Parts: sequence; structure tokens; C-alpha cells
Amino acid sequence: MVFLHTELVRFDYANKRPAHEIEDLLQREYNILPMEISALSPDIVLFLTGPDYDERLRETYQSVGGLGKPLSFESVKHFSANALSRVVHPKLPYHTYRTYHPNYSLYYNEKSVFKPIEDALQKLICIGN
Repeated sequence: MVFLHTELVRFDYANKRPAHEIEDLLQREYNILPMEISALSPDIVLFLTGPDYDERLRETYQSVGGLGKPLSFESVKHFSANALSRVVHPKLPYHTYRTYHPNYSLYYNEKSVFKPIEDALQKLICIGN
């Protein structure tokens, strides 16, 4: 299995998320994430962005060869949509999921939040057995 770490928003401003206008400009002029994923042809994609970046994910894939099909999020098992969703788009592999950013564990117990998600993903993707 190969692992790649990349970023949805590749730039920050003063160690924070850039202003929306700057993100929009970067989105239009430097939207390379779909090309990276396409070039690598992974079997699994895991977005550790949390729900706050769902709209940015949609915008990232809105003009990417989906024949008018927008990126969408599907519920996974008994998890809330915020905790774990399958990300659906014709240019993404079936096993594409979005869950919390690792910093989420700074506010909530890591084991109680991430362990159930990890277990569910292992079963869905059939790894680690």
C-alpha cells in the first residue's frame, strides 16, 4: 500500500485558513488536487478535512470531468455525516471518505472519536485483516 499526504488548501495566511477570496483565486488558478489523484490512481482516498471543508471539496471537483455530476456525500453506517461520509464523484475511487481533521482530537477524546471511524473504515475497505 502506498501513502501520499497532500493538501486541499495548500496555502495559509498567518498560519490560518486564507480569506475566502484568496481561496477562491487559488481554487481557480491552482486546482491541482484532482490531477494528483488522477495521476496516482489510488484505490482509496481519505480526506481528513472535517465537514468545514465540504464546500471546498465540492468546488474542487465542480469543473472536473464529471459530466455535470456534482461531488456528493453519502452517510456511512451509523455515523453522523460530520463524522464519516463517503465522497462520491466519477473521478474519485469508490473508496473515498471524509472524516475529521486530526486536530479534532484536541477537543474530544481521540479514542472515542477516531477508533470507531478507524474500525469502520477497515471493514469497509477490508484492510488490516
